[in-house]
Amino acid sequence: MINPFRLKNQADDMEPDEIASLFGEPPGFEKFLQPTHHFLIGGRGSGKTTLLRAVCSSVIDRRTEQKNVPFTGVYIPFKGFEVGRFVR
Repeated sequence: MINPFRLKNQADDMEPDEIASLFGEPPGFEKFLQPTHHFLIGGRGSGKTTLLRAVCSSVIDRRTEQKNVPFTGVYIPFKGFEVGRFVR
């Protein structure tokens, strides 16, 4: 049964239009758009998933501030995956 009172407040639950309209660029965001490796650290609810979704092609196409990025962002959610299958 789906909980009708559950708020849609996690980035995993949002549509690209919602992410695009709600996302505010944090300080240093331009460094994150550089084509290099990044390591995101943060507690639960700190915005890691929101940041990753904000640089996906489906969201960047809807945002007005940033259109020309030197990469194509793809978001693949792992909720529901049986990760134990990949461990030897």
